[in-house]
Amino acid sequence: MVSIDSWSVKVCYLEMLFNEQVLSHGTGFLLRMENPAVSRGSMLITNWHNVTGRHRETNNCLDEKNAAVPNALRVYFRTAPFKLYDVAPYTVRLYSEDGEPQWLEHKDEDAKVDVVAIPCQLPDGLQITCLNDDLGDGTVMRGFYIGTGSEVFIIGFPFKLKFQPLPIWKRASVASEPLLAEVHRPPCFYVDTASRPGMSGSLVIQVANSGIYINSDDDTVVAERGAAQIVGVYSGRINVKEDLQLGIVWPWSVVENILQQPRVPKNPHI
Repeated sequence: MVSIDSWSVKVCYLEMLFNEQVLSHGTGFLLRMENPAVSRGSMLITNWHNVTGRHRETNNCLDEKNAAVPNALRVYFRTAPFKLYDVAPYTVRLYSEDGEPQWLEHKDEDAKVDVVAIPCQLPDGLQITCLNDDLGDGTVMRGFYIGTGSEVFIIGFPFKLKFQPLPIWKRASVASEPLLAEVHRPPCFYVDTASRPGMSGSLVIQVANSGIYINSDDDTVVAERGAAQIVGVYSGRINVKEDLQLGIVWPWSVVENILQQPRVPKNPHI
């Protein structure tokens, strides 16, 4: 029997489309929403620049040659649990017929948060694992210490590796004080990593192997091997031309704020 890490099946390969033309590629993941009226309702989490085709800070078009921007995402899912190479696409429309954006943003527009949540219906007949499907079974532990020098993993699809059946885990170390993201604008922190195109929207986690100590409310305990906690969402490197190898991570509190107090944006191209 093949053993696969449960975190590897929680992220999706994305293609950004203008109609049927592929403009770029990236990564995202799904959160299942607790809505009895919509049993297959979910939120697709990815980067703002993935859905707009624009740089989050400058608002410049990322496609400098053609100025093309996406109007849909193509999300790839597996068709069966153990058929890793059998994938099927599912299209998520980014705009309504009236041209209104279908994603949700952070409430603070001036913070330039590069994360969005897109409401979507999970398609039938595909093998889909949402990030929060098994968060109550003890595999996710809260209370890890995370600070400068802490090791994290960025899980995504660099260089169009959609035919790599599962994502790549890129190791990174926290390079700035993560707690400052709670009071800093923009609310993000930096990691030291040599990431590559396609990892925008990747899930960032911290893994505690056996012998790693974590803090609890009562006492200090030893984390079992494989325990992990969600850190946030990756959105690419800064100053790529200078090759600083510093990447941006938006902490999980940003995602929670979008889900709890969402802002419906205006069309960014008008």
